[in-house]
Amino acid sequence: MNGFFVSDDGSLRTPPLSGPILPGIARASIIEPATREGIAVDESPYAFELFAQIILPG
Repeated sequence: MNGFFVSDDGSLRTPPLSGPILPGIARASIIEPATREGIAVDESPYAFELFAQIILPG
């Protein structure tokens, strides 16, 4: 599983590597340029159910 979500403030959110996420090329190719460009990357756990509740209404 690999997932990135953009918050209202423009920051990126993704689960930490301690969860079901594997370190890989795709993950690094998003995180590294984002941090170079000053985009905040939040690598913290989140409940997928909460994310689904946010996006389902539209």
